[in-house]
Amino acid sequence: MTLPEKILAFNRKEQLFLPGDRLLLTVSGGLDSMVMLDVFSRLPNEVAVAHCNFQLRGEESDADEAWVRQKVAEYRIPVFVKRFETAEYARREKISIQMAARRLRYEWFARLAEEQGYTKILTAHHRTDNMETFFIHLLRSSGMKGLQGIPARRANIIRPLLCVSRPEIAAYAREHHTGYREDSSNRKTDYLRNRIRHQLLPALAGIDPEYSWKVEKSMQFLRLANAFVEDAMQELIAKHEVRTQEQLSFPLDILRRHPHRELLLYYWLSPYGFTGEVLSQIIRSVLSGNTGRIFEAKDYRLNVDRHSLILYPYIPPRAKSYFIRSPEGKIEDDIVLSWRSFAKTPGYSFSMYPRVADFDRDSLDFPLEIRLWKAGDRFRPLGMRGSKLVSDLLTDMRIARANKERVRVLLSRGEIVWVMGYRLAEPFKVRKQTKNILQINIIDGV
Repeated sequence: MTLPEKILAFNRKEQLFLPGDRLLLTVSGGLDSMVMLDVFSRLPNEVAVAHCNFQLRGEESDADEAWVRQKVAEYRIPVFVKRFETAEYARREKISIQMAARRLRYEWFARLAEEQGYTKILTAHHRTDNMETFFIHLLRSSGMKGLQGIPARRANIIRPLLCVSRPEIAAYAREHHTGYREDSSNRKTDYLRNRIRHQLLPALAGIDPEYSWKVEKSMQFLRLANAFVEDAMQELIAKHEVRTQEQLSFPLDILRRHPHRELLLYYWLSPYGFTGEVLSQIIRSVLSGNTGRIFEAKDYRLNVDRHSLILYPYIPPRAKSYFIRSPEGKIEDDIVLSWRSFAKTPGYSFSMYPRVADFDRDSLDFPLEIRLWKAGDRFRPLGMRGSKLVSDLLTDMRIARANKERVRVLLSRGEIVWVMGYRLAEPFKVRKQTKNILQINIIDGV
């Protein structure tokens, strides 16, 4: 069976694309993607090419782009090219270059396909890539999900070359004189994938030439086992998980009693970005009874509370400062609050609501500043003779770490007037001799 025949048979088996699908081929210019281009250019489906220039290898990246444009033009196929400031994006997002490139390209592929009406996005991952991915996940303790290998389909992204190996692809390229560009970074052993490609896989082939088929068979068994386990775990999660508009929670007693609590925790939290060592730390915290800890993923936080694990989205607070410049007014931004001034009358009584605070207006100097609290902030709490660290106040009040991050302070002349929503400062309180009052009402965001 020829390589194109294998690919079409694999497509029929996995039902990856139909004759009417419009196909967007992701082409780097390397061996694998150029063979994919050559094979799919011969099909009746309408195809186009998407090429990413990540601008990481200077002139070499630009030469790749120019070469892809030229070769695609020979096939008389549309080509779309996108240049990325990958290094800057990685620095800004605090992620690796590889992760940045992956995120940028897949986000662009999805937008491009939607804008141009392409129904399937094709990548050139092949069987050898699948072997590499298996061992990467094995070495990173990725669990059963990671050991399933690369899926042939994920939403509208398909990988029709997973049925063929890199040597088969290279043989096709030689036979059909398919040119390609060699990425110099593929020869380096700085990255784990390259070390597996150049060192581990050749050693395995020397031990057992049939190793790839055996590993692939193991991945198939793992996919079946994972589907069974995942169904059981999701049923248990759905039974005990408590979902509100703001958060999810899972009872600690159920988790502690379960014989496979690590697996249960993995299936509950891994979709939210909690993996590897963090999950092990959570389990240790749960079993030791160490409550109050916060564990972090990119977009979520997990609080080990007294009776539950509490999961909630994390939106970093903006470090923006706000100013109260006049005796009356309103702010409507990340924070929403209003304030007014009035003369103190004999029947006056201050508010007992913690989000409304009254101050001796004549003890304040405008403009007043509102900012996030920071380490080292100290003030004299209402009713105390001495000063106290804001951090100690929040700890004593048992404010959860997630809420601590969002606490703001109100300052006059650089001195803390109010830990907003929690405690006023003694020097600025309303006294018997107070004549004018400034009242601030927190509406939202503090």
